[in-house]
Amino acid sequence: MVEKSLPEGVEIHPTAIVCREALLEGCVRIGAGTVVHPFAMVKATNGPIIIGENNIIEDRCLIENM
Repeated sequence: MVEKSLPEGVEIHPTAIVCREALLEGCVRIGAGTVVHPFAMVKATNGPIIIGENNIIEDRCLIENM
């Protein structure tokens, strides 16, 4: 993972890879070995989103709890 300050509520496991062009918003937890590709969006607008271990979230994918 590229070192940068994370938005409030976002937790990323040290072995996860999140591209800098990805958007993580709200209470989002990314598990070990997970990869979040560029321009993917995970938006926790109505409660937490927990992505487990060893997942791949592809380019331009949107995961949102509305």
